[in-house]
Amino acid sequence: MLFHDIWTTIRITIIPYLLLLLCLAAMGFLLFLNPMARESAGSVILFVVLAVIIATLVGSWVAVSWHRYGLLNERPGALLPVWDGALVWLYVKAALRLILVSLIVIILPIMVLAAGVASSGGTPQSVALYQYVIVIPASFVLYRVAVILPAAAMNKPLTLRDAWLRTRGSTLALVPFLVLQFVLSFVAEGLVAPPVAKASVQVLVGYFNLLIGLSVLTTLYGHFIEKRELR
Repeated sequence: MLFHDIWTTIRITIIPYLLLLLCLAAMGFLLFLNPMARESAGSVILFVVLAVIIATLVGSWVAVSWHRYGLLNERPGALLPVWDGALVWLYVKAALRLILVSLIVIILPIMVLAAGVASSGGTPQSVALYQYVIVIPASFVLYRVAVILPAAAMNKPLTLRDAWLRTRGSTLALVPFLVLQFVLSFVAEGLVAPPVAKASVQVLVGYFNLLIGLSVLTTLYGHFIEKRELR
């Protein structure tokens, strides 16, 4: 699905994200040009809030189009994905539920772990190592319940409980994709290179991990929810 049609992939993902970067760069430039706004905490907070909202809408727009392309063969427009505000809003609401789950199964346990390691004299490096004990199993949980995202894109919302129950049996199938994502992220983080080169590699790896994640979720939804045969 990732490389089946490169031009479609570019229209659905790369062009919207380039527009997002240009928009954020323009906002940052305007903030930089105004010394009073730059030194105002309120202006900086407003910039961050607007940036998060815009990035969330663009990310949801891209994801909805990617899921519908994979499941319905719904093509994007000449240069950009088709905008459907109702589906994007459904997707945002599903993503917020998933963020809440992430908070419960990853963020809070890591904070407790970090506090425990710090109190016992551990180093930040040991925290980074131990956190994988939480992140790896939690990733399987998140992937399974995250089928609520393509469900929202299809305008067929699922509850978290339904998503969990109906993806029973998917755990082993997720292993190679999670391993690939972890390896790519680990290599990008540990890369010894000039800052610009390292940042470029990290952006590229982040993009591929995003496509892998969206494609896996699309496949999980199609196979486990819609009972399609794997191709």
